[in-house]
Amino acid sequence: WKAALAGQTNATASAATEAAWVSEALDASPLPFDPAPYLGAFGGSTVRATQDGLTWRNERRPAWRLRPLSPDLFFDIDEPYRRIRFLRDGEGRITGLEVLDSQTGSSRLLRRAG
Repeated sequence: WKAALAGQTNATASAATEAAWVSEALDASPLPFDPAPYLGAFGGSTVRATQDGLTWRNERRPAWRLRPLSPDLFFDIDEPYRRIRFLRDGEGRITGLEVLDSQTGSSRLLRRAG
């Protein structure tokens, strides 16, 4: 994987972004974190704790298995070009999440339900 990604020197901007995100995920060291603040409903999606981290499920679609890159930025271990960024208010409470995709450059903001 790393050798293939390193060969992306003449790639389009979107392919270069995807390669960078995948490389960053492959190089990520496990980070300890407390899952409790991240759990709950966000729009039509849900974040749940598992034995090995978090999952994010959007309605009936397959769940993403999430691993942290930083305290509020997680990647999907099965599709490392996809990320979830948790958003906090001024008091540090998680108020939403942003779904990021390096392939399409799209993002979606989902507010915490409740």
